[in-house]
Amino acid sequence: MHKLLSNIGSVFIVAGLGVAVYMVGASGGPHFRSLHGVIGGAFALSLFVVLTWESGGLCEEQQPSCGTIHILTGYLTLGLMVINLFSG
Repeated sequence: MHKLLSNIGSVFIVAGLGVAVYMVGASGGPHFRSLHGVIGGAFALSLFVVLTWESGGLCEEQQPSCGTIHILTGYLTLGLMVINLFSG
């Protein structure tokens, strides 16, 4: 269930990031001109890390530290998403 919801949520998040990049590009402004844009960039990076850390093969063995990093990065991603929602 975790992987299913993660994949569904990731599709929506990636679509939203794509729309955000398009809208800022269409307006002619720079992408990282505000705190909202910088947090959005950090959010996109942390989303990439959390999605690829365990399932993407970055951990060759199932080590406890890999699961811990995956979980902590997931919380970081969630926190950045919430902060960015309220800042924008």
